Amino acid sequence: MLTALRNIAAVILIVVSIICFSIVFIFHCRGFYYFEVDYLDIPEYSGMSKETVISNYNTMMNFFNPFSTASFRLDTLPFSQDGEQHFNEVKNITNTLFFAFMISLPLGAFLLHRAGKRRHRVMIAAGVTAPVLICLLGLPLLLFFDWALTWYHEVVFRNDLWLFPFDTDPIVMILPEEYYWHCTLLIMLIISLLSSVLLITGIISRKKVLAKKIKNESTKRKSKSST
Repeated sequence: MLTALRNIAAVILIVVSIICFSIVFIFHCRGFYYFEVDYLDIPEYSGMSKETVISNYNTMMNFFNPFSTASFRLDTLPFSQDGEQHFNEVKNITNTLFFAFMISLPLGAFLLHRAGKRRHRVMIAAGVTAPVLICLLGLPLLLFFDWALTWYHEVVFRNDLWLFPFDTDPIVMILPEEYYWHCTLLIMLIISLLSSVLLITGIISRKKVLAKKIKNESTKRKSKSST
């Protein structure tokens, strides 16, 4: 019973680490945003120069560094007190995801190691669970993204500060909805990729365990027949 509970905990921790890593990685991936600046033509959409867009984005992301204690600021764009509070709330969420990953990964790896001969079962279970969650939650999110984005903000933030107007917080103009849609898509792809690696590794490990078991049984039968 204890072993089963430990293996279940390992599966949960591994899935949590995969999801948290995928979200945090894309959120902090500046290279992806630089690509989106050109792909979505954010300077044209926002009415700002490319240099202004990138410099203010970089300043914002410096604030989101989980180890930074600096107050929220932007390079050249103004922001309201409500906007500052909203971004502080966003940082609390991203920091929570970051430290959840930092905790769940080593704990999950430790429990996976403790699984011993059942290690492949844990890897297969974790490798299947994450894609199932994507199908149940991720696909509807992509199909009804406008509604999902609004619902997410209403549930997570519990206030309407995220609805700050463009004139007081023009930073919102360099973060179009299409960018968030692409982020969501990439997060799902990374989760799927990591889960596939875990699943394939688990299947290969399972085959090795079965092959070793068959070999041992064959050796035992030969020993009995020789005697």
